[in-house]
Amino acid sequence: EPVGMDASIGIGGLDVSGGLPRSVVQRALSRVQGDVTDCYRAAAKAAGHGLAGALPVSLTIDVDGRARNVEVGAFGLAGVATCVEHAYARVRTLDRPDTGTVRVSFSVRFTPRSL
Repeated sequence: EPVGMDASIGIGGLDVSGGLPRSVVQRALSRVQGDVTDCYRAAAKAAGHGLAGALPVSLTIDVDGRARNVEVGAFGLAGVATCVEHAYARVRTLDRPDTGTVRVSFSVRFTPRSL
């Protein structure tokens, strides 16, 4: 298998503003990490190569703890951004915000690894 078809995924620069603790948001994001990894794998396989880089993501967590208004920046492997957007659209927090909505922004770092 060519180098970089799999990647380790890291969340960087997590910024949470609103009525939820950062730890609650972190746990919710981590629950879809497998889906995000699958996005990368599928795109790398289709492209025939991997790519290191970071993908900016922002979303709002609504009063029911559901992700809304997911926005994902560009990434150099076709299909990654759209797939990642759909993955984070499934985010649910176990706790609901104290008041109103919660703004969340972070970047997903892809670090290709050889198997």
